[in-house]
Amino acid sequence: MAWIGYAEQNTEKSIHIIAQAGYDEGYLSSNKFSWDDAVVIGRGPSGAAIRTGVCQINQNCYTNPNFSLWREEAITRGYQSSISIPLTDKNQTLGVLNLYSSEPNSFDSEEISLLEEMASNLVVCSNKTITH
Repeated sequence: MAWIGYAEQNTEKSIHIIAQAGYDEGYLSSNKFSWDDAVVIGRGPSGAAIRTGVCQINQNCYTNPNFSLWREEAITRGYQSSISIPLTDKNQTLGVLNLYSSEPNSFDSEEISLLEEMASNLVVCSNKTITH
């Protein structure tokens, strides 16, 4: 499953889901996402990726303490690992790309590099679409 979230600049610092694909079965609608470090839901991988501008890799949903709020819902759907990649343009993180896998330890260094490059291209393409 994959989804893209936009980092809202509201008081809740919510993450607005703007696109999604794959096996969701209500995962996105049953969870809240934020990038506000002052609230528990903002301390997860998506929020951390937006706040820090650094890719967050969750190699095992069962054991990662930063994934505890979403663990039950993820396991129910068969997700075992995930990656949250910041969508950054000109030193500003606009949102996050999240990918989930049914296997633990799914993201090796080569794949992470490829996914980070793809995320960078997503930002460039979206800017061209918006400005042209």
